[in-house]
Amino acid sequence: TYPVFIVLPAGYNPALRYETLYALDGDDLTPDNQKVYDLVGKTCQEQSAMTGKQNVIAVCIGALGQDERFRDYTPVPFMVKNAPTSGGSENYAQFFEKELIPMIEKEYSVDTTSHGRVICGHSLGGTFSGFMFARHPLVFDNYITLSPAFYWGDGAVMEYEVAARDTLSQLNRLVFTGCGQYEEGIKIFAREWNYRMGHYYPDGKAGYNEVKGTGHDGSAAE
Repeated sequence: TYPVFIVLPAGYNPALRYETLYALDGDDLTPDNQKVYDLVGKTCQEQSAMTGKQNVIAVCIGALGQDERFRDYTPVPFMVKNAPTSGGSENYAQFFEKELIPMIEKEYSVDTTSHGRVICGHSLGGTFSGFMFARHPLVFDNYITLSPAFYWGDGAVMEYEVAARDTLSQLNRLVFTGCGQYEEGIKIFAREWNYRMGHYYPDGKAGYNEVKGTGHDGSAAE
């Protein structure tokens, strides 16, 4: 049972169709002791106002605890001494597809196509975002992949992407990858992921940013 925090746009109007942003670790605290769902909701509102675009509905899913994060966000068992529950991404993907997204699209006025859905995850959550791109590519068209721990399982998600590339290469996807300047190990994978997104998916769009002067935790909110 997951806590889910729904952040509606100011002036939410059921007569409109909203895009949805699904954010992992939704009730976690940022380094500034701000709840992730607060940060996501406020950022979406600010971006909407700044760009003159319609705001989105933010769906922020709580992770319960570290054991559950290892279980849900990781594709294969790995480092089992510290993460004995790891390797459950496929089950978590089924939860998204068959329970969470249908519930949101029943209860709220939203775009029910993959074009209208964004997934956002940081660290292991970024790993799950990449997993969805490679293994469940018809659920989301848009990916915010932050400090992805793609080293997990000796690069399992990177291998999934290679295996699926020929099938996925004609899809039109938006993929943003970000990390901190000092995330040396993760940065190697993040750069490689961004290269692949830009090089092998000509109909999509890739973006990349490294937050200067920050490490793994400090880059997340930025």
